[in-house]
Amino acid sequence: MDICSVPVAELTSRALGASLPTPTPARISERRACRVCGRTGLLRYVDLGEQPLANALREPGDVSSEARYPLVLQACMGCKLSQLTHVVPKEALYTTYAYSSGVSAGWKQHCAALAQEYARKDAYVVDIASNDGTLVREFTARGCEAYGVEPSESFANAGYNVRTAWWTHHLVQRTFAGRVDVLTAQNVLGHADDVHDFVKGIATALNEQGIAIIEVPYVMAMFEALAFDTIYHEHLSYWSVTALNAVLRDNGLVLRDVQPLDVHGGSIRAIVAKFGRSSDAVTRYLVTEHHDLRRSAYMQFSARVTRRIAEISAELAQNTPYYGFGAAAKATVMLGCLDVRAFPRAVFDATPAKQGKLIPGTKVPIEATPASWASAPGPLCIFAWNWAGDIIPQLRSQGYAGAIFVPLPKPRWDTV
Repeated sequence: MDICSVPVAELTSRALGASLPTPTPARISERRACRVCGRTGLLRYVDLGEQPLANALREPGDVSSEARYPLVLQACMGCKLSQLTHVVPKEALYTTYAYSSGVSAGWKQHCAALAQEYARKDAYVVDIASNDGTLVREFTARGCEAYGVEPSESFANAGYNVRTAWWTHHLVQRTFAGRVDVLTAQNVLGHADDVHDFVKGIATALNEQGIAIIEVPYVMAMFEALAFDTIYHEHLSYWSVTALNAVLRDNGLVLRDVQPLDVHGGSIRAIVAKFGRSSDAVTRYLVTEHHDLRRSAYMQFSARVTRRIAEISAELAQNTPYYGFGAAAKATVMLGCLDVRAFPRAVFDATPAKQGKLIPGTKVPIEATPASWASAPGPLCIFAWNWAGDIIPQLRSQGYAGAIFVPLPKPRWDTV
């Protein structure tokens, strides 16, 4: 059965009730047990207070109260998974979605390189949480039969082969079961509450020789970079290799290899299949985590985050007025942790759907990027700091001569 022959009504989030108006505030649930291994008595180690949803951009004239939810991170000392204490319903997060992955040149290059490595002519490819179709298009351009599964209705007419649906085992049984040669899941496993159902869907979708490529931000990289701004309500889980290996094994899959990635402040790529052996790299990750991810490491991270927030807040407050660059979720979390005196005058962003709106939890406007960077105001703070290595040279090449502040992983100024 071809996936395109499945009635859209069966697959849409509307059919699943996702397009119904979401109450404000949404009804949240508390997670007291590890979603991978079920262990209780989790260690709470980072508390960023009550924060708005990071991508719930506000209209300038909206004077209604803004829903805020606890943003607290806890760790399982068994499988080393970190997860939020509270879960906001996915319908409140993804039914409409302003984030568009293809806006980032660095991310487009990352997707092109992945497709170049794993594409083969006529391969059947499925990308989970395909967003605007950046990766699907790269596989299609290389001769693959590629499809995306994306829950947000914002991308239902984005011009590529996409089904608007939540990725579940039930969906896979009706559509992709046993057909997929290459399955990709970039930065989405951390968004799933029922990770066993999610991974069971991957196992069911793959054919006997199929592989899955799963990319997730890595918890130890988050510790190293002090990337507290990657903690927000969409990111329910923060992955260790130990936890990833456990959830894959429990659902009949093998973690064949783990590769480090520089994207999103430090991630890992897992190569997954139904058969085979784990590489030496997997063993090294497991041994390192067993030794390093102890209670003291989590508490040290918490203390360092507190100090870093104070440092960033003081630096920006001393350099106001300034402008931000990149109205990503990171910007919402960063500003939500800073003193209001450290807020920017505005944040520049190239995504049309974000322009003219306000950063959640603030009254900071989002503006289109300047027509001429040579005459653009400053100084700038790169909230999308994980792409600073690409952004700063681009700004300089376009004539921007002002000072640029990069808050993480270590606060620094770039000057001409």
